[in-house]
Amino acid sequence: MEPRARVYLIGAISPEPEQLTVRSRDLLASADVVVYDQPLMELVEQVGGRASVLIAVEPPGEQTTPVQREFLTGLAREARAGKRAVRLYAGDPLLLPHGVSEARQLWEEGVEFEILSPPGGLGAIAAAAGVPFLWTGRGLAYLPVNVLEHSIPGGWTASLPLACQVPGGRLAEVGDRLVLCGWAPETPVLVIAHLGQPNQRCIETVLERLSVVATDALGLCSLVLGRADSQRKALDWFSRLPLRGRRIVITRAPEQASDLRQQLRELGAEVLEVPAIEPRPLEDYSRLDAAIARLDSYDWIVFTSANGVRFFVDRLDRSQRDWRAVRARLCAIGPATRRALEELHLKVDLMPQEFVAEAIVETFRQLGVSGKRILLPRAAEAREILPRELTALGATVDVVPAYRTVMPEDLPKRAARALALQPDWILFTSASTVKNFVRAVGAEPLQRLKVATIGPITSRTVRELGGNVTVEASEYTTQGLITALLRAESSDCRPGEPATHQM
Repeated sequence: MEPRARVYLIGAISPEPEQLTVRSRDLLASADVVVYDQPLMELVEQVGGRASVLIAVEPPGEQTTPVQREFLTGLAREARAGKRAVRLYAGDPLLLPHGVSEARQLWEEGVEFEILSPPGGLGAIAAAAGVPFLWTGRGLAYLPVNVLEHSIPGGWTASLPLACQVPGGRLAEVGDRLVLCGWAPETPVLVIAHLGQPNQRCIETVLERLSVVATDALGLCSLVLGRADSQRKALDWFSRLPLRGRRIVITRAPEQASDLRQQLRELGAEVLEVPAIEPRPLEDYSRLDAAIARLDSYDWIVFTSANGVRFFVDRLDRSQRDWRAVRARLCAIGPATRRALEELHLKVDLMPQEFVAEAIVETFRQLGVSGKRILLPRAAEAREILPRELTALGATVDVVPAYRTVMPEDLPKRAARALALQPDWILFTSASTVKNFVRAVGAEPLQRLKVATIGPITSRTVRELGGNVTVEASEYTTQGLITALLRAESSDCRPGEPATHQM
């Protein structure tokens, strides 16, 4: 039996993967072919990794174009061949003119399709803009996007809001048409641009002044016509997020960036991921293998990164030995490294109060390590202060490379693209990320942008390479970095416009 041809029409209200439904995200992640609206390129890059064919299209107008038909015919052909085919829209498919026309084309061609609207619908407007549609218990009407073509109910009571989605460049047409249909020119209107995104913007105006607001730069807007509830100010949580409207570049490796990324997004920031470092296995593991063979001879194993733990454990698993051969006590440089060990159900015996090599040295100085054997599995390129000072304290230190770090090949391209978006901040979590970033695009961005660093070693590298440090974490962790960033933001006047404007 031949597989049933089906095309998935998925709506997304933002380029953030978290804004998709779980099913939409799973379908996009497993798609073979994706045709997507150009504004969602970042979303496709993050989620649509399996797809062998990715096609970006500019969202068309109300009428189906020949190019649009050609892309959709190709998508239907791939679906008939048993491929998972996805059409991804910047908005709700059934509230977009081209979404409706493309669904109709698929129907005319006899191709099954499934429509997955973005989560929330009207609830997304209510939540993101703080408009309590159902607070009065009277409900809400929702106009389709073809409000510009079809008849509109006149005499609508302004006390009951009505919502629709309209391209920002056509707001003036909406205002004129509603007035012609009998709506009062002074009817209140709330225009919500970039719904649910960090740069969400709410504009309070009236119908007759929509022409002042209209601009294509607003993208697809959600409109609330009529008086929103008086509690909106209290319920508008989005505009109170401390990093709302901030565009922040993070440079950690992807596998280590998830917590930082998630926390920044929850604080309202738009996060631009530009990995400036990539951990890779060594070409020659003879030294680490030899150290593993004599694990029972060490008194201490010192881990200076979560990557060190990961690569050490991987090599241990490939050997004839396991953790039962370890009689050594374990030292972790900081919370992330400690967490990596504890996830293996290992107890950490020592973690310094400050999460730098100098603090490890001072702690061992107090403990006394003369005559002790210490294993230090770490990156191939690292600071020499730790083995040098521990040796000076009388310890025998075996410095063994467990992995190497390289500059990602696509760093210059990704960094240039992020810088073109004029970010507010760039965050560095190690000296290596600073060096690679400067190597890729030069030091000028570090002089122009606000720079936040995880600690003094990273700050020193920024300055040595010609950059400026705006703020440095007092606790050398990603949480400390975020705390320092928030402190800097709270003491600084926020540039740009407020979240809600009156026009």
